[in-house]
Amino acid sequence: NFNTTAMDNYGTIAGGTFDAYVNLFDGSNVTGGTFNLGNPIIQPGVTITQGQFDVGIDNWGTIEGGTFTGSLANIFEYGTISGGHYQDMVSNYGDINNGTFDGEVTNYGWADGGNAVIYGGTFNNTVTNWNLIDGGTFNAYVDNEETIIDGTFYGAVNNMAQIDGGTYYGLVSNDAEIYGGT
Repeated sequence: NFNTTAMDNYGTIAGGTFDAYVNLFDGSNVTGGTFNLGNPIIQPGVTITQGQFDVGIDNWGTIEGGTFTGSLANIFEYGTISGGHYQDMVSNYGDINNGTFDGEVTNYGWADGGNAVIYGGTFNNTVTNWNLIDGGTFNAYVDNEETIIDGTFYGAVNNMAQIDGGTYYGLVSNDAEIYGGT
């Protein structure tokens, strides 16, 4: 166990239990380990491929895998989620390419300081879209406040802006424009 008050990492963490605040700097990698305390900030240039994160995370880097039980903020222009399992709320200002999301997801747009895009992933809880959905599987309610281009939607969708495509199996409530989809 690492019980120090803080730790700066510029290399690779492949295992261990961290009961301290961990700063992950450019060029560092996490391929394992359990993180229990603090709010790790994942800087640009950091890659996480595996690990257990039981704390909130601010992601400026790339997450390819791992389990996240705390909330996560995926930061504008830098943060990329390409895999992993997220059990709590995710605030997305960057890109989501893949992953499993059991908590609520908010996909932020320009007005909120983001340019968030969901390209893929499996979403098992409410998704609020303020920018762009261009793929993914949505098993719960989606509140669309901006644009849906593609995706598969099994839950209800409330469209307040624009739907250009996608496949819909649940109820669609439309208060704006639908140009395509099945």
